[in-house]
This record gives sequence, C-alpha cells and structure tokens, in this order.
Amino acid sequence: MRYDSDIFRSLWPILLLRIDFKAIRPDGRPVAVEVKGYTRRTWKQYLGPNNPAGQKKINALIKQLENGQKLGSPPILVVSDAIDSATLRILTERLKNKIPGIETKLAKVSKRLRDAMKVKTK
Repeated sequence: MRYDSDIFRSLWPILLLRIDFKAIRPDGRPVAVEVKGYTRRTWKQYLGPNNPAGQKKINALIKQLENGQKLGSPPILVVSDAIDSATLRILTERLKNKIPGIETKLAKVSKRLRDAMKVKTK
C-alpha cells in the first residue's frame, strides 16, 4: 500500500487532535482524558522559554484539550510522574489560561484508571 505523503501531511494535524480516552465522571457526565508520558527533559524543553518547537507542542496539547471540552466538562490531563513540581506548575498555569477547570494529574492516577478499565500491565 502506498501513502501519499502530501495527503498524510495534511491529515496529520487532525490525527494529533484526538483525545486518548473518553470516561464517565461519577456524576454521569462524560469527560475527556488525555495522557502525556513525556520524560522530565522533554517537559522542560517544551515548557522552557524561547522554544518555538516546544510551544508548538503545547499549543497542539491545548487544541486537544479544547476538543475534549466539547464533551461538556473540563478535560483531565494525566502526565508522567517524571515531571517535576515546578514544571507541573508552569504547565498547569499555561493550561488554566486556555482550559478553565482543567485537572492535571500525575501518572499515579493512571494505575487507578488501568485498574478500573481492567487493563493488564507488565
């Protein structure tokens, strides 16, 4: 099968804007759950000053989360526990300006999600 690279390139932004999971809150409302498992170094690069490539990634994340808001409640962002607390604060502040009510959780939450969804891990 041959893929036309121009078509793929034009679809790539659309593919990137999908949310990882759709879940149901205890009150019955649907919620988008986005998971980012970046390393500590990657988080610092993306959120560092004067980093256009990093800002592009963060803008794409914001677009994903904005799409997740269409479910009717603020999305949840689950991040790797590799992120340090200062970088997590920077991320949370940037997102709160764009996504009111966003919840940012560490990866420890992901174990509860995997258990709830009965996903087996190594």
